[in-house]
Amino acid sequence: MYAVSFLVMLPIYVVMSFVVVAYEESSHYVEAAAFTVVAVPVLVYVVVLPGVGHVRLAQQWAARHERSGDGAGRQLHVRSSAGK
Repeated sequence: MYAVSFLVMLPIYVVMSFVVVAYEESSHYVEAAAFTVVAVPVLVYVVVLPGVGHVRLAQQWAARHERSGDGAGRQLHVRSSAGK
């Protein structure tokens, strides 16, 4: 998943960085590409990897409750103090 995310996101961010360089009428395309190649793996790591464990645990918990019928028919009632 990490490699796929990296391969999908890298060209998008390289093109975006080149658009910024072109807009600024600069010639620093190599520097922009180098920074992007370093920044995208960090971005992918922050987005993809840290949440895998905790999100998976929450998904498994939700699936168990969905299958067992726990919570079926229950409604959440929220009181508001705005009307008082």
